[in-house]
Amino acid sequence: MRSSTSPTVAAKHCLALNDFEWDDYTNAAKWGGSPFEMLRPTPDRAPSLYFGFDRELPTGVIGLYLDIVMNASTSAGPNLNWQYWNGGQWQNLGAQDDTQGLALPGVVSVAWPGASSASLARFGVPLTWIRA
Repeated sequence: MRSSTSPTVAAKHCLALNDFEWDDYTNAAKWGGSPFEMLRPTPDRAPSLYFGFDRELPTGVIGLYLDIVMNASTSAGPNLNWQYWNGGQWQNLGAQDDTQGLALPGVVSVAWPGASSASLARFGVPLTWIRA
């Protein structure tokens, strides 16, 4: 049995895709570099429904009609926390959810703050985002 080894060569590039964002670990991956976690846990631990808008939304109450297919065995879904991205973190929105937590077709009305919103490149697209 024969074995051979490859010469030690530093990586030219070391990139990881985490939570839809590229992280550059090239310097850390060089010989003698610092340890790093290639696949890090994402801060978004719970499943979320995202709505992306390609324009600024007007200040005030915004209604989203959701045509949800009803399940005869479910009359209410989970309590949802409707939020928007303010440029640094997710902020709560005042909301009235007539869908009973996405269990029934209906309107979700949110109090949109207007100018304080900021685009977020979620899913690779910079949009104005609302999530539940």
